Amino acid sequence: MDKNYLVQQYNNYKTLFLQGSQEYDAKSKTIFHEYINKFDIQGKRVLDMGCADGLDLLILQKQGADVFGIDSSAEMIQEAQKLFSPENFYTCDFTQTSFPDHYFDIVVSKWAFQTAIDIQSIYQEIIRITNDNARLFFLVTHPIRQFIEKRVSPKDYYQQEIVKSVLFDGTLVVEEPSHTFQEYFSPIFLSRFQVLEYAEINDTGTERINGDV
Repeated sequence: MDKNYLVQQYNNYKTLFLQGSQEYDAKSKTIFHEYINKFDIQGKRVLDMGCADGLDLLILQKQGADVFGIDSSAEMIQEAQKLFSPENFYTCDFTQTSFPDHYFDIVVSKWAFQTAIDIQSIYQEIIRITNDNARLFFLVTHPIRQFIEKRVSPKDYYQQEIVKSVLFDGTLVVEEPSHTFQEYFSPIFLSRFQVLEYAEINDTGTERINGDV
């Protein structure tokens, strides 16, 4: 698996992804922010891993948060830097950030963790850079969705494979490694965080494969 290609492919898809996300991902974005809005983020340091153009952080900044963003796509970060102080937004490997230990109160992420081959290394970095009472909000492609996207028979749910996700009514195709629930709710994750709320959401525009969603 080409790790660099998987995390940087959005350099080529910036416009399609940003436009498509605004049009098709309204349901998941609304619920995502409803969860965050249950907590007081005034004065909290918030890091968005996979911040894209930064529009989500703009919402959180208006609620009083001190916001920072990282992304693997230089093209995306350039968009975010148009909205915020450039020094708080930069490209980096999510497993090797330059932030101090215990720096953040909240980490958020949408549609980013599933692009990584090794999610556990990301969790280890999140644990390092967050304080003991930090909260983590993340949104990812459903593992069963990725299982359906394995366009072979028989399929092996547990075998990590590169799958192609057809998004936004066919206007964008991205490649991602498949994952299991165990990877997202792993012993490393549970060593720091508790699962307080969980939702399964199907946004519009995703491909039906043999009639399956």
